[in-house]
Amino acid sequence: MRNRLFSTSASSAAPLRLLFRLRWLALAGQLLTIGGAVWWLDIALPLLPLLSIVLLLAVFNLLTAWQLHRGQAWPRPGGGLVLLAQITVDILALTGLLYFAGGAANPFVSLYLLPISIAAALLPLPLVLGATLLTVVCYSLLMVWHVPLPHVHAFGHDQFWGHQLGMWLTFVIAAGLIVWFLSQAAQLIRERDRQLQLAREKAMRNEHILSLATLAASTAHELGTPLATLALLTDELRHDPALPEPAAADLQLMAEQIARMKRLLSEISGRADVQTEAQRAQPLQQWLARLLDEWHLLRPGIALACHARAIEDVMIGTQAALAKALHNLLNNAADVSPAAVELHVSANPQQLCFEVLDRGPGLSPEVAQLVGDVPVSTKAEGLGIGLLLTHASIEQLGGEVAVFNRPGGGTCIRVSLPRQQLEITS
Repeated sequence: MRNRLFSTSASSAAPLRLLFRLRWLALAGQLLTIGGAVWWLDIALPLLPLLSIVLLLAVFNLLTAWQLHRGQAWPRPGGGLVLLAQITVDILALTGLLYFAGGAANPFVSLYLLPISIAAALLPLPLVLGATLLTVVCYSLLMVWHVPLPHVHAFGHDQFWGHQLGMWLTFVIAAGLIVWFLSQAAQLIRERDRQLQLAREKAMRNEHILSLATLAASTAHELGTPLATLALLTDELRHDPALPEPAAADLQLMAEQIARMKRLLSEISGRADVQTEAQRAQPLQQWLARLLDEWHLLRPGIALACHARAIEDVMIGTQAALAKALHNLLNNAADVSPAAVELHVSANPQQLCFEVLDRGPGLSPEVAQLVGDVPVSTKAEGLGIGLLLTHASIEQLGGEVAVFNRPGGGTCIRVSLPRQQLEITS
């Protein structure tokens, strides 16, 4: 599984960026090594071909950066063949440098182990074997064809001392690069594991929501008949001439509540009529006023303070999912603090922000961490699915939900939504 970690990912460019950064380190090391050999150890090396190879490798890395920036990394960032092509370029560049600097007799020939280690960490086994075979072939060819190193007497020491110094430098460089690379690769693995865990948790939550939706549709179908009976009885009682006036007002409220429930059940069961007017974009102020009017029908005894800022030019569509999410949040706030429910609405060029505030008991840290992942409720009679459904609805719209306690007591639930997304889907 580890070898497949990056080879099958068509969307993640992290391994390729890791190679990109490692190549800059290699280029810096190559320039330092060439400069040290020529000007410190006084070795007569063919500078033109060596520097040309370094320059070509730098150009290749710049091209890699450009492709990464555009998201087109031959043909996809993180693909196994793409990474193999990148490693192959590094192997061939190292081979060219070694060819002009003594071939297999150069102590830096051990650096061939670096691309093999990188391939083993990033690629599936068949591609690792291909990179290893290429390295063995290049090493073998360098034993026969290469430009010999001149005899060196540096600082009063002979050729063998220079070879030992090169081997020591090779060990230091290889050890440092391997440790750095493996630590970065381990970080990528941990991040991938974290993303997989989040995906599993989201899948479990969506499965739970799907079961709730199925149950809701079934219940909506079964409730249609008793609601129709209640509506008929209420209408008959309202037209009774002997009915007292206070009772008539109560029956009027009951009729409005029943009509509202019938509309909600129709939407759940998929039988709601979609009007042309509702499909068109409308000012956010008009949409908000309609939403609050509908909510007041269900909670007539709750005093809601609504504060809007900078929303005059905002247009929004029907957004039934957002309306239901805000209804859930307002209901939760009204349940815990009927006398102090606030709704703050604001907008900027990028986002719409809805804040529902109450003066209830607030949320404990343990409960706050679970909100949006599993059904939780601080009410004895609560089912705990309101916030769960709200989170799911807002995420589908590309937004975020933040829950935190207010100074002085109470809870604030902030819903942030991308304005462009709402306008596009309107």
